Amino acid sequence: VSRFERERRNIPLQDVRQKAEGIFTSKPLSFLKAFITCSLGIHRVGFVMICFGATDAFFSLTLGRLTKYTGRIPVFISGALIHLSVIIMMLIWRPHHSLLWVFYVIAALLGYCDAVWQTQINGKKTEYDYFKTGLNCAKNE
Repeated sequence: VSRFERERRNIPLQDVRQKAEGIFTSKPLSFLKAFITCSLGIHRVGFVMICFGATDAFFSLTLGRLTKYTGRIPVFISGALIHLSVIIMMLIWRPHHSLLWVFYVIAALLGYCDAVWQTQINGKKTEYDYFKTGLNCAKNE
């Protein structure tokens, strides 16, 4: 257990991180099974997941730089709102093979949300550990 996890004020952030990891390991898989494979066929799964991975990688790089100018809170809020809207859309939308572009949009939005949760929460954890270690070193000297 790291110092980040022991600190009381970081419990909600740690809880969000664990839930995000659970959602992002289950959501793309359920998205694959329920939407892509049944509607488009198994031959399209790889292309949609390439879209997810490419979007995730792009925004992981971009959001780290954007956070310098906007701060973490607006990025967290955008990730939460987009993630909530994608989940609601997946609940009410009836997939059809003629709407191929919607599958790619959902995969791209899930990639953005994954990039938000992973980069921002890991960045916050690293920032906390850095400052906590720096303060402890200063006290010991």
